[in-house]
Amino acid sequence: MPLVTSMTRACVRGLLLAGLGSGVVMGQGPLLDFREKRQVRFVAPEGSAWQLERAKNGVGGWERAGGVVYGRGKPVVVEDTVGGAGYRLVSVDPAEGNALVKPGGWTALLVRGSGGASEMVFMTDREGFYRMDAGHARGFTCEWVKTGRDGAEAVLTWTDGTRALLRVEMASRQVGRWWMETIGDPDGIGAVGEMVDGGLLQMVEGRVVRGAVLAMPESTEGREFLFDEGGAVTALRFSDALHAEVTLPSGKGAAQGFMYERESGSRARLHSDADGVEMLLELLAPGVGVFEEVVPAQPVGGMPPLAVPRRGVFTTPVERTAVRDGDCPPPSLSDLGLVVHGSSPCTLRFNADGTGTATKEVNGSVEVTAFTWAYARTGGTGASVALTFPGVSRDLIDDYQLDFTSDCGGRFRRDSYASGSSAGVMSGTFTPAPAAR
Repeated sequence: MPLVTSMTRACVRGLLLAGLGSGVVMGQGPLLDFREKRQVRFVAPEGSAWQLERAKNGVGGWERAGGVVYGRGKPVVVEDTVGGAGYRLVSVDPAEGNALVKPGGWTALLVRGSGGASEMVFMTDREGFYRMDAGHARGFTCEWVKTGRDGAEAVLTWTDGTRALLRVEMASRQVGRWWMETIGDPDGIGAVGEMVDGGLLQMVEGRVVRGAVLAMPESTEGREFLFDEGGAVTALRFSDALHAEVTLPSGKGAAQGFMYERESGSRARLHSDADGVEMLLELLAPGVGVFEEVVPAQPVGGMPPLAVPRRGVFTTPVERTAVRDGDCPPPSLSDLGLVVHGSSPCTLRFNADGTGTATKEVNGSVEVTAFTWAYARTGGTGASVALTFPGVSRDLIDDYQLDFTSDCGGRFRRDSYASGSSAGVMSGTFTPAPAAR
């Protein structure tokens, strides 16, 4: 619980007594500092969340004073327009709501108006890389802060020292919206208003398989879709295969009936019972695609047809196949090693602390390069491991897609990037490395 100190010099004693009388323990939790105009200032540890409460004047008990405050490790000021006999902070679970407290081990799919998607891979809570397209990727360090039940923002510092601000607002645990803009001073992010770039967002635990066979869902039961038409976002959340709750861009919601027909792995139709409008859906990447409305020639219920059929992009949570039973792919690469057989053998050893070494023979001498790594199983026999090389002057990234066999060997594809651009693609085989001596 917080330590109550001062609001104005005239009411120090009263506030201390109010705090102590209500069970406030001295010296625990963030330090509350009361200023004029009923402004409450405190520093909350990063990753924590607090509810400020005021003591009711003359009636006893406590009530909320403002919303939940999420810790940044920096000073925050809450202005209470009502005022009370005293204040206290109550710790709340920062994980409540849809936004992540920490992003490590997740991939953000940033859907664009063209239907394409960039990958922002959070290797840890502090490091990752941004794969803009097949030919470009950049490494970054990250300061991620949850800003509300459903919102978060991250200051990304690229390897060249420039920065960008990423903001996300989640409609559910998996889908939402994103905005991003280049910034200067990270302490000035509060002044950033409307941002220049944005779209739909999907948060995927682990990694997304690139080049995977596209598969529209067999059924809509229990699924959700976000549709974006030039910034106007409509959400559909299906309670069963025939009914969904529709949330319009205005925020209004209503239940509605739908018929769903899967035409192929990448195409499907969604027919609305309310107005007869049919929506053609086409996947372009896992969980990401484009849509176009087809308005019936004969209006339903006497309503005139829409003048211009809507079209745009959509996202729906990526479906994963279950990981094959057995030891391969392993749940983690910690303390394991792989020998990658490409143009020349290279032994990759993975330490439990997220570091590792790549060892290979170059012109008769042994070359050892340190890296950081992040690994995830992607379903079936698949897994992915990304390597970044912090000790190298250029921004180097090796992104492996692994297909395991039962003996923990298999085949790989490696996409490499240097200084932000593609440095080539390589395919080959890999085998388990002998135990380190």
